[in-house]
Amino acid sequence: MESFGGNRATEHVRRRNTPKLPDNKLMALRRLEGLKKRLLRDPPLCQRYAEEMQLLLDKVYAELIPHNELHTRPHVSWYLPHHPVINPNKPEKVRIVFDCAAECGSVSLNSQVLQGPNLNNKLLGVLLQFRQGSVALMVDIEALFHLVKVAPEHRVALRFLWWPEGDLQWTSLAYWMTVYLFGGVWSPSCASYALKRTFLDHRDVCPDNVVDAQRNFYVDDLLISMQSADDGKRLAEQLRHVTSLGGFRLTKWASNSKEVLESIPESDRHKEVKEIDIERKPFPTERALGVRWDLEKDQMAVVIKHFEQGGSVTRRDLLCVICPVYDPLGFLAPFLFRAKVIFQEECRRKKGWDEAISDSNEVQW
Repeated sequence: MESFGGNRATEHVRRRNTPKLPDNKLMALRRLEGLKKRLLRDPPLCQRYAEEMQLLLDKVYAELIPHNELHTRPHVSWYLPHHPVINPNKPEKVRIVFDCAAECGSVSLNSQVLQGPNLNNKLLGVLLQFRQGSVALMVDIEALFHLVKVAPEHRVALRFLWWPEGDLQWTSLAYWMTVYLFGGVWSPSCASYALKRTFLDHRDVCPDNVVDAQRNFYVDDLLISMQSADDGKRLAEQLRHVTSLGGFRLTKWASNSKEVLESIPESDRHKEVKEIDIERKPFPTERALGVRWDLEKDQMAVVIKHFEQGGSVTRRDLLCVICPVYDPLGFLAPFLFRAKVIFQEECRRKKGWDEAISDSNEVQW
């Protein structure tokens, strides 16, 4: 796909008198040596990490730097350290994270690149529009940042070190990323711009309601609703077509309408929906931008940590219940407000975190 984001980044660089970047290759080598020790201690992690890195190379998201480019533009070249991150909920999956915030001489790549305008739609607006129609659809863009190319002249700042074929006994070589990174402060703005341009550039091949669907994206998640299953099926087909014209692939489809889901290829459905019998089993509960969505009942829910009463209630107990609550639509605002008032009063008492709260507040709690 043409790098809309890359062109936008070029415009930012031209407007800014960027200071020279220090030579940080030594720092990247030290970080790589630390990574090597970790991978040698954990062979299964080493294998999965090497497989993920090879996947980046196979998809040309990264590539070996040509020899004649290794020593060009030294004052704007930068080496990114990288490390594995494992989601506790998906222990089998390893994500490679490039550390754009790594510093060398108090300078990091993120500190030298303009972030760009915030082009994301408002979270509250997306969630409210999601509840307008009776047939709701939720879908994800697969690897959004990796589908937007970086302009060739900027890849010099996205270098990294790795061992050929993942063999840690070899000498590391220099590679660079050809796509945007999850840790880059500029990536959300550039990727959102590329997505919006896709809809605008192809508005002549799709109805207005499909073009307007760009307002229902929040980064790489789309939440949208229609008035009937037929409208939902038609919209799903048109969305898949127009996004494919920009090089994007929609995946992890979920809907409260079994009729709509049946029109989506099984390979593109959300894992939890894919594995159920559409005709017989009830639908599962999914996350819609962090809010629980019961597909079967078509109800939104907020998860609250269960509070077990075991002796006196402490200020730490209050915080452990209040802080994890994620409620962007404000369903629990009347209750959370009262809970926060109690917590605020206890803070004024200046007691320890594990001391019992006052008897009156414990009754209120």
